[in-house]
Amino acid sequence: LQWLAAAKAGGGWMSEFDVFPLRDFRHVVASNETFTLWEDVIPSLVSGVPREYEKAALDFAKANRFYYNNHNDNNKNEAKPG
Repeated sequence: LQWLAAAKAGGGWMSEFDVFPLRDFRHVVASNETFTLWEDVIPSLVSGVPREYEKAALDFAKANRFYYNNHNDNNKNEAKPG
């Protein structure tokens, strides 16, 4: 839900509560068209416009649905991509 909340708030920067950036990001302006993950693996510091946050939230939902469909005991033999 935090991704949708960031979209509703107008986009911009978002971080996990336990993130303390060690680099100076004040000079960086979030692009009008991109969604940026500032970490290599875990999306703990991100920036973007509302549309991109909504897209990310939808992608997470699709990935969760795909995982559930492929790991649910009732669907072990059915692989259904989102």
